[in-house]
Amino acid sequence: MYKKFKTLFIIILFVLLSINIYAQREANIWYFGQYAGLDFNSGIPIPLTDGVLHRWEGVATFSDSFGSLLFYTDGETVWNAEHLVMPNGSGLLGHRSSTESAIIIPYPEHDSLYYIFTVDYEGKTNGLCYSMVNMNLDNGLGDITEEKNIQLITPVSEKVTALNHENNDDYWVISHGWETDSFLVYSVTATGLNTTPQIHEIGTSHDDIGLHGNNAVGYMRAAPTGDKIALVLQVERVFEVFDFDNSTGEISNCITIPDTADAPYGVEFSPDASKLYLTSRFYLHQIDLNAGSPEEIIDSYTLVDSSQTQNFFAALQLGTDGKIYLAHDFSNYLGVINYPSETPENCGFVLDGLYLEGRLSRMGLPNFIQSFFLPPDFYIENFCFRDSTEFIIQDITGIDSVFWDFDDPIVGTENYSKLFSPKHKFSAPGIYDVHLTMYRLNVAYEKNKLIQINAPQNIELGNDTIICIGDTIFLNAYAKNLTYLWNDLSTDSVLMVNTAGTYWLAYTDIYTQCSNSDTISVLIDSLPDFSLGNDTSFCPNDSLILNIDFPNATFLWSNDSINSEITLFNSGIYWLEVTDSIACKNRDSINIGYKQIPEFTLGDDTVICENTSILLNINKEGEFVWNDNSTVPTLIVTEPGIYWLLFADSTTCHNSDTIIITRKYKPEFNLGNDTLLCEGTDLFLNISLYDVSYLWQDETEESEFVITEKGIYWCEVTNICGSSLDSISITYEYCGDVFIPNIFTPNADGNNDSFIIKGIEDEVWELKIYDRWGKLLFESQDYKNNWDGAKQPDGVYYYILSSREFNMEYTGFVHKYGK
Repeated sequence: MYKKFKTLFIIILFVLLSINIYAQREANIWYFGQYAGLDFNSGIPIPLTDGVLHRWEGVATFSDSFGSLLFYTDGETVWNAEHLVMPNGSGLLGHRSSTESAIIIPYPEHDSLYYIFTVDYEGKTNGLCYSMVNMNLDNGLGDITEEKNIQLITPVSEKVTALNHENNDDYWVISHGWETDSFLVYSVTATGLNTTPQIHEIGTSHDDIGLHGNNAVGYMRAAPTGDKIALVLQVERVFEVFDFDNSTGEISNCITIPDTADAPYGVEFSPDASKLYLTSRFYLHQIDLNAGSPEEIIDSYTLVDSSQTQNFFAALQLGTDGKIYLAHDFSNYLGVINYPSETPENCGFVLDGLYLEGRLSRMGLPNFIQSFFLPPDFYIENFCFRDSTEFIIQDITGIDSVFWDFDDPIVGTENYSKLFSPKHKFSAPGIYDVHLTMYRLNVAYEKNKLIQINAPQNIELGNDTIICIGDTIFLNAYAKNLTYLWNDLSTDSVLMVNTAGTYWLAYTDIYTQCSNSDTISVLIDSLPDFSLGNDTSFCPNDSLILNIDFPNATFLWSNDSINSEITLFNSGIYWLEVTDSIACKNRDSINIGYKQIPEFTLGDDTVICENTSILLNINKEGEFVWNDNSTVPTLIVTEPGIYWLLFADSTTCHNSDTIIITRKYKPEFNLGNDTLLCEGTDLFLNISLYDVSYLWQDETEESEFVITEKGIYWCEVTNICGSSLDSISITYEYCGDVFIPNIFTPNADGNNDSFIIKGIEDEVWELKIYDRWGKLLFESQDYKNNWDGAKQPDGVYYYILSSREFNMEYTGFVHKYGK
C-alpha cells in the first residue's frame, strides 16, 4: 500500500512540476538609491533610469514570474509599474531610514494579492506592520486594500527578511524584537498570515545603548538554501549566524563574529551558503561557513577589500545572476563579487563593478525573498515510456555549462548530456534519479530529482471480430484515470458498434499524460435463416414434433432443449434460437394451440332391469369405436358391464367416455308370518332394501314400521324395475294373571260391552253373578266372557269366580253402566 501511494505521489508531483514552465524572476527588477535601477532579465544586469525612488536606505521591489515589474516601495510609499504612486499607496508605517524598511511577500494561492511588511527605524513605535496590495485594482496596476498598516508587534529592530517554507508553497517572514534577544518568525500560507509569531530567544539582545537606536541598524539576511540566518548589530560591532529550520521555523546555534572594523552594516550569503560576506564602513570581509567548528568559522573571518574611499560600504544583495552586489554610498557604481562561493582571493570583487548610468547608489539595496536566489531548478515534460522526456532548466541566466546524468546507464553514453534542454528516451519504465550539475561563476550547483517514467496503460480492444447483422457490441476501454478519444471523436470509455468498420481508440492517463492506442476491425455477418412454420394446433391428447435441419449450428429451445427436434404435448408459444458456426443467432417462434376436442357423453352410469335393454347413442357424426370393436353409431346393451366409446369428429381429434351398466331386479321382501302377540307388546318391521321406495297401509313411506295393535299390515316396495307387496296379520292375547274388572259398559259401542275377565280364556272357570240382595242372576260352569247384564239395571253386582282345576276362587263387585 505504501509503495502504491508513494508512486502516485511521485506521478502527481512531477506532472505538477511540468506545468510550471516559467522561471521565477520575481527578483529581476531592482529600484534603489537615488533613481537607480537594474534589470536582470537578460541574464546580465542592465541599468534602469526610469525609477522615481530617491531613498537613503531600505527599499523593496517585486516582479511577476516573467520578470515584469509589479511595484516597489521604500516602506512609506508604493509606486506601481508605471512609477506612479498607487491611489492608496502612501502613508505606510515603515521608514525610509530603516535598514530594511520593507519586504514584499506573495499571498500563496492568491495570484493578485501581496503583503508589504514594513519596519520602523531605530526601534520606534510603529514597529512591524503589514499592508495588502491587490493587483486587480486600478486597472491591474494595483492598490492598497483596507488592510493597511496592520500592526503586528512593536518595537522591532530595522530588520526583516523572508524565505520559502520547505514545502515551497508557504513563506517565513522573520524580524527581530527591540531591546530583546527574541526572533519573531511569522508564517504566510494559503489561509493568510499567522499573526501570532514563533518567538525564539537566542543570540545578543538588540538594545539601545545610548546611541539613538543605532544598535537597531544593520541588515538581516536568510540564506537562499533556507538553512541559515545572519544579522548585524552595528553598535555592538558583531555579526551573528544562526541555523534555521525552514520546515519548523526553529532558530538555533548562534555563532557570534566580532567585527574588527567600524560600523558593520551589510551581510549576505553566497548562493550555496558556503560563504558569508560582511560590510563595515570601508571594509568587506568573508566568513567560510564550511570551515568546521564555530571557532574555525570565526577564525575564517578574512578581509576581501579595504578600499579607502569617501563612499561607505553598505548593503549587500545577491542577484539572480549568482553575483553579490555591494552598495557604496553616493557612488555611480555598485561593487560586484563575481564569484561569491570562492575564497577571498578568488571571489573576484570589483569595487566599481557595475555602472549605474549616472544614477547614485546609497546605503540600501532592494530586499527580497532570499529563496529567489537559489540556483535555478529544472522541470520535466513527458514522463511516458517510449517517448522522449524533455528536461528544461527554469532559467539559464548566468549558467555557464551543465552536465546531465539520467540514471539510465543501460543506454551507455546516451545516459549523459551537456545540452541545456536535453531529451532522453528511457530504456524502461521505473523511477530514475536524474542529476543535474550547473556551472555558474566557476561554482558547480547540484540538482537532482526522482522521476517516474510510466508505461502507458495497455488497453486492448480485442481481436478483429465479426458481429451479426442487427447486433451491437460495446468496446469497453474503461480503466482508472484515463481520458478517451475514439475515431468518431467521442470521449466516453465505451463505444457502441453496430456497423462494419475499423475502430480506433487513443487514450491518455490523466496523471502521467501517457498515451496509447489500439485498433479493431469489425465485420458484419447475416443471421441463420430458418422458420418453425406457421402457427398451428393439435389435439390435446396427441403430440406434435418440431424439427429444424441447420448444419453446423447449435440450438436452444424455449423449454431449454438443445436438440434440433422437440416433441410437444402442450399448447403454448415456443421459440428456437439457432446459433451458427460464427456465433450469429436468430430466433423464430410459433404459437401452438389445441384443436377442439369433440364433447359428448354416454350418460351417467345406469342400470337395466331383468329382460330389458338400453340404447347408447351420442347423436354425432364421425368415427366410432365401441368397446366390442363395433363401429356403428349406436349400441344396444342387454347385459350389465363397462361400456366405452372412442369418438373422432371432423377435426380428427378424438375423445372417449365410459358408462357402467348394472343389472337390477324387482324388489323382493317378506314381512314374516302372521303373529299372535301378548297384550302390550310392539312389533318392529324393517325391510331395508337399497334404492327403493316404500308405501305402508297407512301411507307412510319409511323402511321401518312399528305395530302396537292387532290388525292386518302390508307394505308395497318399489324400484325402477317394479313393485312387490306383502302383508302380515297381528293378533293379541292376554298373557298375565287373572284380571277381573270392576266395571263394564254394555252400550253396544264394541268396547267393554260385556263383563270380560282376562286370563281365563284357556281354562274352565265357574262364574256366578248376584244382585245386591243376594239373588243369583247368572251362572256358568265354563264362563266365556259373555255376560252383558242384559235385562239387568245399572248397578253393583256381586260375583264369585272359581276353578276346580286350580282350586282358586275370586269374589268381588262389578259395576254395570250404560244400558
